[in-house]
Amino acid sequence: MKTFKLCVILSIFLLSSSFLSAQTESGNNSSNKNETQSTKLLSSIIIIRPANIQGKAINIYIDGEYVSSLLPGSYTQESVCPTTHRIKAAYTNIKTRYKEKQSAGQRVKLNAGKEYFYRVGNKLKIHPLSENERKALFAKHPKEQTYTISRLNKKRCSQPSRNIKNKSSRGD
Repeated sequence: MKTFKLCVILSIFLLSSSFLSAQTESGNNSSNKNETQSTKLLSSIIIIRPANIQGKAINIYIDGEYVSSLLPGSYTQESVCPTTHRIKAAYTNIKTRYKEKQSAGQRVKLNAGKEYFYRVGNKLKIHPLSENERKALFAKHPKEQTYTISRLNKKRCSQPSRNIKNKSSRGD
């Protein structure tokens, strides 16, 4: 009886793990395909908090939506529609009920298919990085922030409309 129970449990485990493995593989293939196709249509924004900016976690908001909480020496990356966005950095403070996300922030214009690098400064200002600054900061191997989930709305970017004329084939 013990052998039978063991076989049943082992069979269930093997079936469920093979199902999850197949699901993960198919999910990875489709997401990579979609990412490759849409990368040219989106902008990529990378925001780093240098290790020397000490203190509580700094929340990053794009267009009033939570993106990440950066600790010293960490960064976050998001794909966004190519347009003008509002970026806000604020220390985590539950007492404010996160109302600071609604304040103006800084406006940045992003173009399709490009990466934009910014750093959080001493007074929580967002500064664009030159290539030399970017190389210096990333040479220190910052950690990608992966412990919170972005609430950034991943809506479709509006596409310019195309004027397509219906062509009919006539035997004139």
